[in-house]
Amino acid sequence: MKNPLQNLLMVFALSLCALCTWQWHSQVLQRKEMTALAQINFDQSVAIHGYTNSINAMDRLIAQMDARISELRETIDSNNTMIIGLTQDNTRLDNLVGQ
Repeated sequence: MKNPLQNLLMVFALSLCALCTWQWHSQVLQRKEMTALAQINFDQSVAIHGYTNSINAMDRLIAQMDARISELRETIDSNNTMIIGLTQDNTRLDNLVGQ
């Protein structure tokens, strides 16, 4: 029969192998989770970058539209002034023609 110390050594060796295997498996799962989280982080960073660029483009577009609205309001004001003047001229000419 074998020596009990040899049997104990074999049990410890197999236990160590089992522990190493379990630790390796655990680390593989953790690495997969870390990779998935890193990918999610990257995707979110790309999305944030895209949204930031979109916001900047929209800000420029809003500024252009605001400037255009200001120009159109000035045109409306000048047209209203001209309409009032033309209406007064029309009334004065109607009074001259009616006499």
